[in-house]
Amino acid sequence: MKTPKSTYYKWKFSPVNLMDRGRFQDWLNQMARQGLFYHWYSNKVIRFIPGGFPMVRFQVKAPDPNRRYHLYPAPELLTEPPADLLERYRQYGWTYVDYIPSSCISYFLFATDDPSAAEPNSDPESLYRALRFPVRNLLVLVFPTLMMIFMYGLIFYRPLGELAASQQLLPILQTVGFVLLALLLSLLFSNGFQWLAYFLLRREIREEHTARPSLPRWMLAAQRVLAVIETAALLAALLLPSGTFLRRLDRLTDARHEVQTVVPQEQVTENIPLEDWEPDFNLLTLSEMEGDGSWVPTEDFTFAPGVPSMEKEIHYNVVDLHEAPEQPIPTWYTISQDGTGNSGTSSLSITYYLARDGEAAQARLERERTSSEHYDYQPIEVPGAEEFWCDSVGLTPEEDVAPAWFVLARKGDRLLELRYDGSLDLSEWFDDIAAMLTPVE
Repeated sequence: MKTPKSTYYKWKFSPVNLMDRGRFQDWLNQMARQGLFYHWYSNKVIRFIPGGFPMVRFQVKAPDPNRRYHLYPAPELLTEPPADLLERYRQYGWTYVDYIPSSCISYFLFATDDPSAAEPNSDPESLYRALRFPVRNLLVLVFPTLMMIFMYGLIFYRPLGELAASQQLLPILQTVGFVLLALLLSLLFSNGFQWLAYFLLRREIREEHTARPSLPRWMLAAQRVLAVIETAALLAALLLPSGTFLRRLDRLTDARHEVQTVVPQEQVTENIPLEDWEPDFNLLTLSEMEGDGSWVPTEDFTFAPGVPSMEKEIHYNVVDLHEAPEQPIPTWYTISQDGTGNSGTSSLSITYYLARDGEAAQARLERERTSSEHYDYQPIEVPGAEEFWCDSVGLTPEEDVAPAWFVLARKGDRLLELRYDGSLDLSEWFDDIAAMLTPVE
């Protein structure tokens, strides 16, 4: 269910321990007088974490000095109040609000806005029985700790002789061992505080026969300090092996760079104007296809000029030269043409490959032809090409898309991939496309 936009919530850290029942009730009452009404308790999700930083979500409304809250100790295994309990509280003028669990005790939270409503007296004996030794808290914390120890054992295990000889590994193991020890000690102390709270409450209930036992105020502060230590130790325990892995990755990257100094990588020369480029073949141009002198090339465009962080240049009617001498296709060109003429706006993109041999060019053609399920290339016999494949879309009104042509053509060690977007019939230039595969002497 979506929260109405008019409903507002505010989170607050609880200044008292939930197990300190009387003070927790008083704090909720105080918040209601400030216009903050209980809505949700964070320990429902993270109850296994020591209660150093419990948070309560409050709904923001008009202050109500009459709002009171009452915590009833819930019997174990019950997450909803029984019908007789609900009826008893209803007769007193109280309504059920929420179930709040914790490691040692859980509560049913009730509330009333009636200043004359009597507060039901909780039986000290029922509170005593509801207190549980925090075994679940211990087990949930111990299990991941054992798993971490097992994980580190797998990562850092070495035979004794090899370990003694490894001067780099020993400092890492010592650091990880220290972090694990700090984590285990903090867990032991935090669980110790849970046990101490359990025994202190039971003793006070027995000795003073009270349903409002209280805990020392320093206990929550100590739990918060331990929670910070646990978090820092846990993060260090997780990040240390990651740091080791990253250092190993850096060494692998360095080794890769050493290989790259031996094997030349791709070199790119970008955005050469077509009028300044002299290829060794007859390049088919949009101006030639338009044929009537009406074609006007698109000018370069700068996106968000004057804003350095957003500035981006878009170049038209240029060629990029790619060279990778150690690759099966050591040289290729990407040629971009774009403009308008009497036939409308059109663009012509060509990727032209100079392969090491005919076998490499054929392998690249097959890869491009079969790499996408969106193309349905069909073979065509065109003079001057050993392989010529074509696909087209939008040539009929029924297709309802802009016209586009796609061509793959090969001759010997030369291969081209072409896309034309425009209204002209590209099939009239198939011979010219195939002719580009023959170098000019």
